[in-house]
Amino acid sequence: MTEVTPASESHRRQVPEQIERKRQGRRLSTLSRRLSTARIGRYLAFLLLTVTASLLPMVARGQGTPVAQAAPSAAPMFWYLLAAAVAMLVPVGLVLIGVAGLERDRAWNAALGAVAAVSLAGLAYWAVGFALQFGGIGLAYARPELRGLVWEWSPLPADWGVGWGVAGLSGWLLSGAEVTALVYALFLSHLPWLFTATLLPVMALRGRAPAVATLLIALLVGGIVYPLAGNWVQGGGWLAALGRNIALGHGFVDVGGAGTVFLLAAVFGLVALVVWAPRRSTAAPQLPPDYQPLLTVAGSLLLLAGVIGWLWANPLQVETLSDLGMMRGSVNIVLSAVAGALVPLLYTWFVSGHSHPTMAARGLAAGAVAGLAAAPFLQPGTALLTGFLAGATVPIIAYVLDNLVKLDDATGLVVTAGMPAIVGLLLAGIFADGAAG
Repeated sequence: MTEVTPASESHRRQVPEQIERKRQGRRLSTLSRRLSTARIGRYLAFLLLTVTASLLPMVARGQGTPVAQAAPSAAPMFWYLLAAAVAMLVPVGLVLIGVAGLERDRAWNAALGAVAAVSLAGLAYWAVGFALQFGGIGLAYARPELRGLVWEWSPLPADWGVGWGVAGLSGWLLSGAEVTALVYALFLSHLPWLFTATLLPVMALRGRAPAVATLLIALLVGGIVYPLAGNWVQGGGWLAALGRNIALGHGFVDVGGAGTVFLLAAVFGLVALVVWAPRRSTAAPQLPPDYQPLLTVAGSLLLLAGVIGWLWANPLQVETLSDLGMMRGSVNIVLSAVAGALVPLLYTWFVSGHSHPTMAARGLAAGAVAGLAAAPFLQPGTALLTGFLAGATVPIIAYVLDNLVKLDDATGLVVTAGMPAIVGLLLAGIFADGAAG
């Protein structure tokens, strides 16, 4: 009679357990595939429901939307100073979001490049840039405080119209007896715009282009490129006057600088990234420090606070738009920003099981950029849709650049500034309701 030992008894128990584990493994594999399909389905359903919810306010909107007629009274000058100071949080937030996606050495170079870009661009803008951008602003705004800024160069004769200016010719070095408090306020209000347009491409190029080249780019953007683009749109130049000269609607309208700041920086930086191919590194890839996700969160919150001051810092804009336009614009920017963050947040959770803070922060920045393009002119539901679409482009464009184009956009220049600006500018032209002018 065979004796049953404890070892053989244990072996007989383990055989069915192993078979059961294999069955469970096959079930889990099948379940995992089903869950992957279910995640995709839930993501598509989420997209459909959000778009539908965003479109409902547009469908329900009546044709009798009140149009504001009177502009608000002028605010005290210290208000514009405070708003400009708050707007400085925008470039600060973008620096934190940008460096959070870099390795340790590149993050160091990018942060240093941002400081250098701000310094050089500020000097160039004070010396020549402000004059190029606003040297003829007194021709577009009949204000006695702007009597010293009435020189604008146009390549076309006067028979073609008076709105074909391409460069201002007064206000050099921000000096002279006719430089008033309004002129100083105008200068301060556009410093955050200038810093943002300059540091975005410089941060993307640090570690790839020679250091001297990045410094020259900062001078070029701050002294010539951004001021000329700003003159054409915010300085009374030819793009803003297309409606008056050749009856193209209201001309090119860009209240928050989505085109003249963010799209300009993205295009300039994209060309530079193509020119300077990434340097081959022999070192092993570095893991990002543990604190970098915290930088993205802090940067996104600073950006969200700064965009409000960004909109309110320009005294001419505040006095031209109605109270409805400015207040609704502030609300719409916040709605657009939070909607932009929501899409990458949920997308990364669906595909990887956990949300990615850097991708979510870039989505928030993308929504804010799109909202700046159209903030005063849209209903809140449409602004939510604008941010949603801008945020949806973030993972898509990031995938295209990384896997198809093979472009090293580690700072997220194109995904946070380029495509969202295009989305905002297009939707502003399509869905503007005329309530804010």
